[in-house]
Amino acid sequence: MCVDVQEGREGCVFIRRSMHVRTEGDKLLALRNMSDFTAWLQRLQASAYFKLVPGAMAMLPKVNLLVLQVLEIINASALFKTMSLVVNVARTAGDLLYTLKDVSLPPPTEKAKMRFDLWLQLPVPTEPDTALFFELRHVKGKNAPVTKYWTFLVCADMQEGGRALTVYKAPCEYCIGRQRLQPKQSSRLEITLTP
Repeated sequence: MCVDVQEGREGCVFIRRSMHVRTEGDKLLALRNMSDFTAWLQRLQASAYFKLVPGAMAMLPKVNLLVLQVLEIINASALFKTMSLVVNVARTAGDLLYTLKDVSLPPPTEKAKMRFDLWLQLPVPTEPDTALFFELRHVKGKNAPVTKYWTFLVCADMQEGGRALTVYKAPCEYCIGRQRLQPKQSSRLEITLTP
């Protein structure tokens, strides 16, 4: 599988089975947002690399534990009284497998900066082609909890160390290929991945 930028066309990525022969499965993706373009180019190139190099996955350090440290939401639309952080495991194709954790959060005191010190340890899923979805949910009236903000981490992309995941506005989409990401201004989930 070959993945590269389309020369002469900004924001376009081509995906081909071969550089020498055109096939029915070849695709050309056009992305309007340049940050989305960079992210998808990197994801697709990494996928092509791991497909071509049989031992590539074995070279990555094994990650077994995920530590959720701090969740910050900047300029929330409202102060939500009943909130929870739900961690779901889903196939990257969009099928929800199970809920890994559902933890209640203390009521925030200000909309400008909601900060939650989490410090939760979670096992890393072992199922293939999966991603973790972190959903900040709230209850409005007598309705069922709904996801207001969310972020995700593809298990195949996990590497040892700390990182900050960008938080997005709802709706939450489990299918990686159908995501339309809307970042929530300067909001993030800080995590650490360990062996």
